[in-house]
Amino acid sequence: MVPWNHCFSDAQIPSNPPASKLSRARRLHRHNYERMLALFGERPIWLRSALQSHFPEFTLGEFRALLPAVAWHMVDGPWRTCWIRYGYDPKSNSDGAQYQVVELRNQHAHAIVEAFPASLKKLSEASNRHVFDGLQLVPSLSQFQYCDLTFPPLRRLLSDPSSLRGEIDRREGWYVDGTVSQIRKIIKERWMELVRQADPQFYELALKIMNKAAISSKESSVGGDAVEELEEYLADLAKEEEEGNEEEYEYFDE
Repeated sequence: MVPWNHCFSDAQIPSNPPASKLSRARRLHRHNYERMLALFGERPIWLRSALQSHFPEFTLGEFRALLPAVAWHMVDGPWRTCWIRYGYDPKSNSDGAQYQVVELRNQHAHAIVEAFPASLKKLSEASNRHVFDGLQLVPSLSQFQYCDLTFPPLRRLLSDPSSLRGEIDRREGWYVDGTVSQIRKIIKERWMELVRQADPQFYELALKIMNKAAISSKESSVGGDAVEELEEYLADLAKEEEEGNEEEYEYFDE
């Protein structure tokens, strides 16, 4: 394992970056290194997707060059895939609870996102994808840090003192049992409601897929009429969009 990757079970966390990474970052990326260092000074734990909003021009290679110079990487547990400021251990202080990560594991929701018609894709791409405020339709349900869950029902749940536990847990982190499941349920239900508000017809077809998947956990995929209806609906939308484009070309040709 590389020196900046650590597991939840590790007793020690790194206090300083590898000298080679620090030297290279300061030499080749000094301005951006200082920007990133400042961000980790304000907030000790970040998902790379959240950092992307501050460095939209960055390539994956640039993140790989800079991140190990300012933070270490948690590979599992409540802060899975997060980058954590050197010297900061979220397991030793409940203050780290606000930076925990919730992952939304639902292959059928992912399939629905992939099938978004152009109107929903355009709407979701305009959102701040690492924040869930319950108002904007985010383009995917993957990972969120608790501090970026600003939807009021989620804030009430996470700010309730009775939701916290006294000892760290590998699954729930600093929260009591069942909190992760509640968070996932609230996000998924609100996300589907945002889909419904944006496109009621697409929502009805997407809901059929979700419901059919829930009927039998033995089925590895969803088939039948629901998928056919969804495909027909998307084909009709594509046809309408194509016809609209043709009208635009005709207009400019005049």
